Amino acid sequence: MPITGVPVGGTGTFQESGLPAGSVFPTGTSFAWTSSDTANTTLTPSTDGTQVAVAVGSGATVGGSTTLSCVATLPGGGTVSGSATVPYLPAAVTVPTSIQIDQLS
Repeated sequence: MPITGVPVGGTGTFQESGLPAGSVFPTGTSFAWTSSDTANTTLTPSTDGTQVAVAVGSGATVGGSTTLSCVATLPGGGTVSGSATVPYLPAAVTVPTSIQIDQLS
């Protein structure tokens, strides 16, 4: 799936994929995720490290971005890495699906 971005104030989930396609990381591989914009992003990796949730703070600038990087450390000590630009999108607007009527007096 292509990277489309994360709304300011929202969270997006990302997953690593080994290259070339069809390659498999050996058992014991560990993953470390980083963001170039530590002031506006918070990273929460999954338990196995293969995915990360990226929360973009409400102070981030719409149209800005962060570089999300992942380094895989293989059991033998070698590393492979990749990175991608994640744009900051306008905050999502929730459109009403119904109406509630309240008594005010």
